[in-house]
Amino acid sequence: MGNVAYILKPKQDVAYIFDHITVRQALERMRHKGYTEVPVLHSDGRYVGTVSEGDFLWFILDSGLEGDSLSQLLRSTPVSSLLHRRRNPPARITAPMEELLAQSVTQNFIPILDDRDMFIGIVVRGDIIKYYARSQAQGAPPARSASAS
Repeated sequence: MGNVAYILKPKQDVAYIFDHITVRQALERMRHKGYTEVPVLHSDGRYVGTVSEGDFLWFILDSGLEGDSLSQLLRSTPVSSLLHRRRNPPARITAPMEELLAQSVTQNFIPILDDRDMFIGIVVRGDIIKYYARSQAQGAPPARSASAS
């Protein structure tokens, strides 16, 4: 087993949104938190995808609407409508660090799931890099857990 738990940002410390809220509500929450990309969860806690500012921008541009019509669309459309492609695939809490490193090449963060497929937090790219840097500085093989020594 890797050291995913060691660098996990737990769910209670992560900004996320639910798939049933409206596009307008999601935009407001992202603006308030200052994030450009957040995990999207089902009301039961399952990870369903990631949404970014770009997803909202393309949704607005593709609608072709302006003014009150656009405002109404933003207030009536659930975020789940924007999740048409699978981005930021999750990893399990038991995933080896090598798997997280490989995913971090194309993902700013990796959603982490428990053995029940429930979202439990994220691992961010910077923390993976720091993990490997510490391992190298200590002269240890970077992907080994303490129990593998």
